Formats: sequence, C-alpha cells, structure tokens
Amino acid sequence: MNRSSSPREKQVVLAVLLVLGFAFAALPAEAQFKCFPSCSATDGRFLTIATGTGLVTLSDESLTVQLAVPAGSPSFSLGVFDGDSGGVDGSGVAHWDFPTSPTTAPNPTPYSYTLTEDPLADGTGATVVASYSSLSMPNNAWIDFTIPTSPTAQAPSGNYFYRLEINLLSNTLPSFNSFKLRTTGVVSIRLGDQPFSYQVPLRTVPERNAIYPSFPSLTPTTYDGTMQFFFDVATSRTDLAIWDGDFDRGSADGTSQDTDDPDTSNSVLPPWAVPPPLGDALNEGVAVGLTAPPAAIASSGNPPDDLAATSVLRRAPAIFHQVLFPGGSPVFTNSDPSGNQEWEQFRISTNPADLLPPFPTADFSTPSIPSGTYEMRIQGVDMGNLNAVRLPADALCVSETGEPCTPLRPFLVGDLVTTDCVDEDPNEPPLPGVVLELIDSLGAVITTTITDADGLYNFPVEAGTYTVRVAASNFAPGGALENHLPDSPLPLTATVTDDNVLTFDFGFCPVRGSLGDLVWQDDDGDGSLNGAEAGIPDVFVELLDGGGVVIDSVLTDFAGNYTFSNLDAGTYTVRIDPLSLPPGLGPTYDLDGIGTPHVAVAVLATSQNRTDVDFGYNTAGSLGDRV
Repeated sequence: MNRSSSPREKQVVLAVLLVLGFAFAALPAEAQFKCFPSCSATDGRFLTIATGTGLVTLSDESLTVQLAVPAGSPSFSLGVFDGDSGGVDGSGVAHWDFPTSPTTAPNPTPYSYTLTEDPLADGTGATVVASYSSLSMPNNAWIDFTIPTSPTAQAPSGNYFYRLEINLLSNTLPSFNSFKLRTTGVVSIRLGDQPFSYQVPLRTVPERNAIYPSFPSLTPTTYDGTMQFFFDVATSRTDLAIWDGDFDRGSADGTSQDTDDPDTSNSVLPPWAVPPPLGDALNEGVAVGLTAPPAAIASSGNPPDDLAATSVLRRAPAIFHQVLFPGGSPVFTNSDPSGNQEWEQFRISTNPADLLPPFPTADFSTPSIPSGTYEMRIQGVDMGNLNAVRLPADALCVSETGEPCTPLRPFLVGDLVTTDCVDEDPNEPPLPGVVLELIDSLGAVITTTITDADGLYNFPVEAGTYTVRVAASNFAPGGALENHLPDSPLPLTATVTDDNVLTFDFGFCPVRGSLGDLVWQDDDGDGSLNGAEAGIPDVFVELLDGGGVVIDSVLTDFAGNYTFSNLDAGTYTVRIDPLSLPPGLGPTYDLDGIGTPHVAVAVLATSQNRTDVDFGYNTAGSLGDRV
C-alpha cells in the first residue's frame, strides 16, 4: 500500500471530482445488472478499501476494475452501492462503513471513482470519461450513471472497454470503505499484481438488522458465511496459484489454529505485499494473532475465527476455501488458510514432482488445468473480519442470480472457410457448417465454433498466441468437409498483440468423381468381359451433361480404357462415336442396355468413381450402322 500522497494533492483532485461527477445524472436502477461481489443490497458482502493507523489491511488504498460493454451498445450503466464511505442515509443512519465520526462528519474519507477509456483492455488508455466523488454518493443505496459508449473506447473486437479506478484521496483518518459495483456490461478485476479485500461489516444496529431481519432471532439471515469469487482462466496453464491474506485462521477456543504452510516462503514476501512500516504484511509461518483474548486462549487470528456460538458475528465452521474447476469438478480444498497478517499460497500444479518433500512447491497435482471459469469458494467467513485475496486470473462479476459473467474479449481471430479449387477465383462458394477449434500455446483446445452461411467464423480472444485447427469431425461421413481436400496449410498459428488477426482462412476443394472405363471387343457376343477379350483402342468417347451438352471427349488408350475425371455429382451421358469403331462391329453391351446403342446414362454421386460404364462390340452383333 502507498500512504505517501500529500493531503493538498488529494484536495485538488477532490475539487475536480465534484465538478465532473455532476456532469452525469444519477439514474434509476435497471434490470439485468452484473455485479461485484454481489447484487444484493442486504447480504452484507462488500469490496472494502481500508486505511489509517490501527487498521490492518493487506490490499492497497486503490482498486482498478475493468468494465466491458458488448459491441453495438449505445450506452451502459455504472452503479455503486454505498459508495459514500462513512456517510449516513436520509434518516441520519450510517451503514457498512467505518469512518472516524459518522454522526458529526458525514463522508469524512473522500474517494474518487474515475472512469477511463481503455480500448485495448491493457491499462494503457488515458482518456477520462467521467469522475465521481464519494461525497456525492448515497449511503446504503445504489446510485447509477448512464455513460454513452464512444468509438475511441472500442476494441478491435467491437466491444468497449473502460477502466474504473477507485482511489482514496485522504489517508489521514482510519476508515473502511465498503461498496459494491454493478453495470449493464461486464465487471472484472484485472489481475496485474492487484490483491483486493472483502468483508461482511457488522458494527451497527442497522447493519445487524439487515443481516438478521428478525433479530434478536438469528434466523433467518441474509448471509450464510460464504464468499464466492469466479475468475477467468483464458488459456490452459501448468499451475494455478491463489493467495489468501489475513484470513485469521485460528478459532477463539484454541482449535483450528494456523500452521506453517510448506509451499509458502517464510522469509520472502510475495511481490505485491508491503511490510511494515508502510504496510501490514508479515512473513508466513505460524501466525501470531490475539495473544490475550478474554478467555485467555491465544489465537493465530486477530480477530479470532469462530467466536462464541451465540455471537452475531460467527459463521461456522473454521474458515477454509475451495477451488472449483470449470463445471464444478475437480474440487481442491485448502483447510488451513492464512492466519493473522500473512499471505499463504494455495498452488495446484500439473507437475507431480512439485509435491515432493522436503520442499514442496504446490499443494495439489492435477493432470491438466484447462481454460474456463473457475470459482474460489470461501466458507466460514465471520462478519466484521477484513480478508484479502489475490486470484491467478481476472475476477468476474455475477448476475443478479449469482451466475458468473461471460467475459468479453478485446480481439478476434478468424475468419473464412471457402471452396478453393482454382487459385484467385473470387466466385468459389463459402463452406458453412465447418467446425473449427481454437488452440492455446500449450496445445489445448479452448473452444470451438462453426462457420455461418457465408463461411465466416471468429473466436474472441485476449492477446496471445493461438492456433486455429479444422476439426477432424468435418471429414467424417456426413461432415461439412466430407470428400474435401485442403488447399491451404492446416492448422494456422499467429500471435495477437494489439489488433484482430483475421488471416486464419482455409480453402478446401471437393474430391470430385470420375466415369469410365472400357470399350472392348466382345468376341463371343455374350455381353460379358472374358479374360481373353481385348480392348479397342482409339475409340472416340464423348461426355454429355444433364442438359445434353458435350462437356468432354477422349480417345480410348491402347487397352481400350477411358476416364472422365474431376466430375461433380449429377447425371451424365457417355456416347461412343460409331465412326471411330473398327468396321463391322456392333454393340453387345452398355450400362443401360443396347436399346439405345452407343449411349449409356450414368448417375454419379459426390466423389464417386464409377468404373462400370463399359461398352462391348463384336461382328456378330452388328446392327449395320456404317454405310
């Protein structure tokens, strides 16, 4: 954390915010919001920024959040719940925050909420769209702003990206700022080296009444002791490391105490952790928490986990968390997370050797870590305790029903699959229904898609190296590319940096059919080819299409063989020029009978090679067709 900014600098920023903040009117809430950490106004789940002497926090005095808006949206909504930081509602009642003196100094700790265009979704955008101050935000209520989308915020994919930076403007007073976010787009916390803190505040009677609507009865309750954070693993990995900070593992009764985590260093802090005096992070080990609790039982948590069963703050069991892979399985459990003021790593690796003693570097091994939406599910989270998390990928918002958001991407790869039998022919038709696979740098399939009626396709992606492969199923019987051959390299690989890559194009040529195959001298006149009967060379053979138009012609070779190749499916007529036959020969056989002498009709299926369009002749069967 950084507590070095001067009060004068922050007062100037605050003055500007007051001007800009009122440029956007507060609007009524709309349906179908996406929220972080939740959409409920009464469940007590909050993001929290804490500051000031006497308050221990392992996250920074700022938080950066990404807002993504679907392509084609003319505007989007940004909402903040309880964005005031220590104020009171219309009845003079304070909720959820912990200011120095809420009754005499409403909103004593100013925060800024600054929205900046970030079209590449990488933190480099610099155009400020709007700024809002906590001094203009209500207590215990949502305030929503409508922002028109701008072409300068549009990523190459067509989606719009913005960066919301929430910054403390004065750290002279100790305070907790607890708030929620929502949008009609998608909210995510971009990773970087950015941990974030959360809590379920319960310090006042109004907060207690929100959590326990029938107090003094502790049932029902709006908070069940769980916190869920979904995160987006865009490509497969070889390991996954979640860091939990200051979870205060260590029950008040002396049980379930923190232990030394074997795969977390005892002497080196993670790079984002700040030790005293500027920060509060201590080296991992057996945490030292509350050393003189009322019951004279020391705890590795401060406050201790799992207070008395009658406490309104308690949520059993002792705190632990789980990592759920996409689809909910497999599940990996960390039954001994961090104690007071320490960061502990929970690492899952695809290398079983990482588990070997005496110095393991992982907690679990798994055969693969695929791309997809993962969940960190924390259980037994007592109220009033500030905890920190650093996820291995971008944290995702949830819908109003608690389902994880589908992330939006800044870039596309694609984009065309077409027939390609003749080089540089612009009129060759597209190929719809072709299945394509997006493959990451580790060779894992991320997702699949299908070409549309125009042969077009795309995959939304983050920056990185990708391969697109035409799925093998396309070439199976009934597949979109059955009996097709590629006319371009398979597969294709490219690196996405700051723009779409729409050069993943594929061309295929249908494997066409053929007709043939023999004109022979039927010596015995039985209409069957016998072993000693020879072919007739130099016979002129014509091929007619379904409309009776001659489309090709050949001469039989020295053995009487002929072939018409590169044919599409259809009905064809093969015709023998009788003037090219040796004198005195008449028909004894053709495919559809000699009632139509010298002519045979053949139906050709897709990619079929017919070798049964034969013609037999002998002198005995002559019909006198020469003059």
